[in-house]
Amino acid sequence: MFIVYVVFILFIGMSPHTFGIPVSEGSVTTWGIYVGLFVILFAFTITGIYVHKANGEFEQMTQDVVKKVKGEIK
Repeated sequence: MFIVYVVFILFIGMSPHTFGIPVSEGSVTTWGIYVGLFVILFAFTITGIYVHKANGEFEQMTQDVVKKVKGEIK
């Protein structure tokens, strides 16, 4: 996620006019809208993957550590 944001900000800083170029001739939709939408959707997707992993595999690992500390597992 960090890399996506850094590339996005660097691209805006180095070539801001690129985001204002229409997708097709006569279109009001620009490339900036699509790039911004991609960043938002990527953030939601990567967050969903993290939550799934954290509530699945990592939660089980946490519970195992807690049980071991309490002495329930040797």
